[in-house]
This record gives sequence, C-alpha cells and structure tokens, in this order.
Amino acid sequence: MLPKGNLLREPRAIRIKFAKTGKLRYISHLDLCRTLNSAFLRSGIPIWYSQGFNPRPKMVFALTVSVGAESVAEYLDIRITHEMSEGEIAKRLQNALTPELEILEVYRPTAKLQEVALSEYHIYTERPLNPEAVEAALKLPMVVMVHGKKGDKEKDISEQIVSVSVDGDRIRACLRAGQGDFLNPENFMKGLLTALGESECLYLIRRVACYDADGQLFR
Repeated sequence: MLPKGNLLREPRAIRIKFAKTGKLRYISHLDLCRTLNSAFLRSGIPIWYSQGFNPRPKMVFALTVSVGAESVAEYLDIRITHEMSEGEIAKRLQNALTPELEILEVYRPTAKLQEVALSEYHIYTERPLNPEAVEAALKLPMVVMVHGKKGDKEKDISEQIVSVSVDGDRIRACLRAGQGDFLNPENFMKGLLTALGESECLYLIRRVACYDADGQLFR
C-alpha cells in the first residue's frame, strides 16, 4: 500500500505508546520487532527506512519489559516520510494488530526516550502479603544475584527502590529505570520474596507508567 500523503522534506518523528498484555507478554523483543515491522508494512504507514543494501525500518524503543511481564506503558519512536495524521497512524496500526497489542497514543514526542528515569509497576501476587513485613524488609539491605555482561554478581538493590506499597495481593512499586541505573522488577521481586520467606509465591508484573527524573509522567 503506497502512502497517499505529501512527501515531507525531512522525516518526521512520531512516538507510539502501546500496551502488551495477555499471551503477548511471552513474546521476545525480537519477535515484537518483527510483529510491528509486519504491521507497518500491512498498514501502509510511510515509515522511514535506513539506507544501504539491507534497508530496515527505523524503530527505536524505550526500555521494554522482560518476557512474561505485561505493560501498558511501552514506547516506540518512528519517523514518517509522508504526511499522515497521528489519528490515522493509530487507526491503521491498530487494525493490523491484535487487541493484546493495543495502540494507546500516537503523538509527536517532546522528550528523548533516554529521559525515562523511573518506572511504576503493579505486581499481583497469588496471595496477599503482609504490609508491615514488606515495610520491615525494605529497611534492610536487599542483596540479589544479577546478570551482567561480565557474569553474575551480588548487588544491593536498595537504593534503586524508590517507593513500595502493598494493598492485598497488589504491590505498587516505583523503581529506577534510567540508563545505567535500571532495576529489573524481576530482581526486585526475587529480593523481596526471599526476604519475606515467600520465594515460592507466584506473581504477575505489569508496568503502568514511566516518569522522567523530575517525577513527571513521561511523554
């Protein structure tokens, strides 16, 4: 499908906020890229491609959640080569995707993706946790084994935990998410449940929002 809008003098930046829920929380980032690439082709959105022998669509993601986690705060930046409204992009792209990959907003970005500094998660546990026990655990060092490029090592993640509250079987956690200062919510839960003696407790992670360094909702 060829783009119908006028050719732009320079490719225009567009930001897409989307949700990844249900069964699609199990797809890898590579599969997500392939899925969206196919959707752009089917929808006829005039996305900008790289130059050279093997052109690729120029897609840049903010830090994505790990396999198995849901998110209603995923961000993707593209550039378009022809005039097309944000509403038309959202409509076309959603029609090429399943409901479990939902387009929430399409707009022109005002901040860089690298400005994401904090992520808020709702984590649903299979049984309620004791709020007093959680509060006590968070006052102590929380050392977990983390995976890095140089292998596994122990790390105290306490300073990367911004705030935590417990309401029955839901944990609300705000964690560091900046470049070079990212706390994987899986590591947070591993450390917390170990401290509580609840290491066998099952849970579901859902990212609900991202914020900048000033605590403002990221856009």
